[in-house]
Amino acid sequence: MEGLLVILVSAISLSLFMQKQQKEGTINKPNPYFFWDEWAKQENFSFTPPTVDAPMNIVATISPYTVYIYAKDKEHPPDAPKAERYYTEIRVPLRYTLASGLWIQARKGLEKIRLTKTATLLQFQRGNLDEILFAEAKDPHTGQWVLDQPEYREILDLFKELPVKSRLEQRNLVWACESMDIADVAEAMAKAVQAANTLDTESVKAWKHWSEELNWTMNRQHGYPMLWGKHNDVRIQISIPDNLRPSIEFNAEFPPTFPSDLGLWGFEHLKDGHNIPRIANDLVWFQQGEHPLAETLPQNKVLLTFLESIFKERPKSSLVKGVLKVSFVGKKNTDLDKYLKQWLELCAHLQTHFSPPPTEEDIMEVLDGVS
Repeated sequence: MEGLLVILVSAISLSLFMQKQQKEGTINKPNPYFFWDEWAKQENFSFTPPTVDAPMNIVATISPYTVYIYAKDKEHPPDAPKAERYYTEIRVPLRYTLASGLWIQARKGLEKIRLTKTATLLQFQRGNLDEILFAEAKDPHTGQWVLDQPEYREILDLFKELPVKSRLEQRNLVWACESMDIADVAEAMAKAVQAANTLDTESVKAWKHWSEELNWTMNRQHGYPMLWGKHNDVRIQISIPDNLRPSIEFNAEFPPTFPSDLGLWGFEHLKDGHNIPRIANDLVWFQQGEHPLAETLPQNKVLLTFLESIFKERPKSSLVKGVLKVSFVGKKNTDLDKYLKQWLELCAHLQTHFSPPPTEEDIMEVLDGVS
C-alpha cells in the first residue's frame, strides 16, 4: 500500500504541474493524451496511445497485481470538449476466484439483461441492495455465500456509490472513474487495488491459516488456492479441481506400508449387486484385502464413527490403492475450518489401525533382544 501512496502523490504533483504549465502558456499545445503518457513514463508503466481499433491505455504493475487502465467512450454531445468524451475504466484481475461466473453491477449500468443461461440470480436480502445491484453466478452455492459474508460486504457495498459502469466481472474488479485527470485516475486506481487486495485476502483467509498452522505450502491453481504438505507421513493435497464443478477435493496418499489392496467406497461409487460387504451402518463398501489387520477394521468403533460421518455426507468419497479422496460441493474457504481436522483425524485413525503403536510386550521383547 505504501507504493500506491507514492504513485498517488506523484500523479497529483504531475497533474498540478502540467495544469500550471498550461495556464502559464509554457505548453502551447494541450497534451492529447491527458498527460497519461507523462505519468506512465514517470512511473515506469506501459503506455499505448489510442488507435482506430483500441482506446488509449496504461498497463501498471502494482505488486502483486497487473492493472489495466483504459480511456473509454461515453455518451456526449457532438461539440463536447475532448476531455468530456471519455471516462476511465480501471481493471484489476483478482488473484483468486470468489465464485465461478460471479457478476455484480449497479442495475442502472447494465446494457441489457445480464442473466446468462448457465447462471443463477443471487439475492443480497438486506436493505435495498437488490433494487440497486444485480448479482448472478454460475456457482450459486458459493456466490450466495460471498454475498452473505460480513467480510465481503464492505467492498460489495461500494458498488452502490461507484459510477454505474463499475462491476465485479468474473475474476476482474472493474472500477470506473468519470475523470481523465491522472490525479483522479491514480486515486481511483489506489482504491481499486486496495479493494481487490481485500477480496483476495478474504478469499484465502482459511487456506492461509492452515498453511501456517500445519507448515504446508499454499499455491494458486485455476485461480483458486491449493494446499499441499505432509501430516504424519501422509501426503496431503487440498484443491479446487476446476471452474466447472463447485467442489473442494481432499487427497491423502498414505505411505507404502499402508495396505494398497484395502478398498473403501461411498454409496455413490458402487451400486447394489457387488459382492462386497458394507460397514459403518451400510454407508461404506468395504474390500478387506490381505493385510492381517484389515479383518478387524469393522470392529474399530472410533474409526467407523469417522467413516460413517464423512462418507454419509460425502458419498463420493473413496480409499483406493492407498489414496483417500473426499470431495464435496462448494468452494467456501470456511469449509476448511469445519472439515479439515475431521479429515486429518480419519487419516490418523487409519494409520494407527494398520501401524499400531508398540505394546508393552513388544517393547520388552526388543529390550530383551538388546540385552
